[in-house]
Amino acid sequence: TNCCGGLVGWSSAACKLNNCLQMGIMEVDPTNGCTYSRNMGSVTVNNCYYLYAHGDTPTEAVTEEQLASGEVCYLLNGGVDINPSWYQTLGEDTHPVLDPTHKSVGKTEDGAYSNDVISEMAQHTGTAEDPYPLSTVADLQIMRRCMTAGSVTYFTLENDIDMSGVTDWAILNSESESYHNFINFDGKGHVIKNFSSSTATYPSFFGILCGEVRNLGFENASVTSVNTGSGIICSHASHPNYTDEEGNLLTTTLENVWVTGEIVGTKSYCGGMIGRVYGPVIVKNCYANVNITSTVDYVGALAARVTDSFQVTNFYAAGTVPAGKGLIGVAHGDGEAPATYTNCVVWNNTDGVFGPLADDDTTTGISYYDGTNFAELQQTVVNWNNKIWSCDMQEGSYPVLVYDPNSITGVVQKTVTDGSIYTLQGVRVQKAEKGLYIINGKKVMVK
Repeated sequence: TNCCGGLVGWSSAACKLNNCLQMGIMEVDPTNGCTYSRNMGSVTVNNCYYLYAHGDTPTEAVTEEQLASGEVCYLLNGGVDINPSWYQTLGEDTHPVLDPTHKSVGKTEDGAYSNDVISEMAQHTGTAEDPYPLSTVADLQIMRRCMTAGSVTYFTLENDIDMSGVTDWAILNSESESYHNFINFDGKGHVIKNFSSSTATYPSFFGILCGEVRNLGFENASVTSVNTGSGIICSHASHPNYTDEEGNLLTTTLENVWVTGEIVGTKSYCGGMIGRVYGPVIVKNCYANVNITSTVDYVGALAARVTDSFQVTNFYAAGTVPAGKGLIGVAHGDGEAPATYTNCVVWNNTDGVFGPLADDDTTTGISYYDGTNFAELQQTVVNWNNKIWSCDMQEGSYPVLVYDPNSITGVVQKTVTDGSIYTLQGVRVQKAEKGLYIINGKKVMVK
């Protein structure tokens, strides 16, 4: 990966070449290629280029003009200027170099390559003080490139984004990063709409989620799994590699997060939000309204498998699950890693099925839908915290999270655009008098 020169002399086993450039004139038998002279194993070539051809080559030809212009440098970096591996000071370097003391190459609106123009994302560092802002589908698609394995990368969502045109979503943390892509994601009350994932491994948005996600909604998400465990948010929440410098496990947190949509699973385990709790996890003020179709044993509207410490507070599940399923698919906890469930509403079945619990797990404030008590459950959720939860109290309406950018925690906004006015207790009124109200999904002070 990221190599320059005569690349491989002899490949006796499977070989992968990524983002490589061959420029030299090699004195070789013309029947041999410019990338390798002899191969006895499969070779996978991705995003590689050559200047001089020698026989057959699986790479792509470029010209000296393309090299000098910065085009090849930009292509070698995957068509983005975020965290580049290749650099080129245009006008001085005749070709890309693997030297960060040279300049990054960006692309202008008219298609020219420049050292002076970089993207909005490239102007930020991804730290807590300077997170990467996400404003477009393209921004979401280059998130993975922004991340540095072994450290936390910070992102903020700047507006609602519709992902209906993305059919090849690549999860953000997987085996290829040794599960070391850690993240802090603040949705700032925005919504990712029409997200879909059917990747062969860990279908979900984050993949193996290690870090914190807050103030984020997923509307009309769709996940299909045929090989591994799945969930709309993540296939695994936390991982044994997510530790501090002393090797202590760190906690993954979901706060003020909601999902709606569907999951189809025919392999392993299937969770509405989380596939597997694989390390210490906290879920607070969240909900999942997901229709789950699955033939596997481990199915849960919140999480399919709980194998580590799990703290859940103020959560409800709606939608549908296979018969006999509830919030949790299976629990494998022990005395050192119990699960605690506080204030949970099980809206997705009328049989009172919460799901399996381990011996040391505890539950407090669990409410079930019996087919007649819809209004009672609405009020139960709003009463958890009427500054965060709201509901119009109409039959069939589920409570929503209300985003307040001035609060400490933020929480998630579910926008209402019909001009409806609600009190903070979720009661609909005709006219706003003095005080705080929810109008069009936003908290408004009427003086």
